Amino acid sequence: MAIVKKLRNATLTTMQILNRDIDPGESYTVPSHLWFELIDSTDVQDKVTNGDIIVNDGTIDLNVIDGLDLISTFQLNTSTFDENTILVDDNGSVLTDHNGNVLIR
Repeated sequence: MAIVKKLRNATLTTMQILNRDIDPGESYTVPSHLWFELIDSTDVQDKVTNGDIIVNDGTIDLNVIDGLDLISTFQLNTSTFDENTILVDDNGSVLTDHNGNVLIR
């Protein structure tokens, strides 16, 4: 099953989520190439904590704790990748550069 990180604006005004305008009640499915940006966004984390953003896993809306856990975790379904494409360490962790970009061979 694919991992989905969907953020819904639960306020009555348009807000910025990862530099995108999201209207009230509108959801934004965060593409996987922005997951590192999502992890680093204290603004999004604060808005989830305050209830201004509702996190959804593609199936259900999550409570604050589970929502923060989902957006703070980077996961890959490695079964869809060629083993020679993404660099991993001996423990199977994805290797990244100092900016959080995934290293590709």
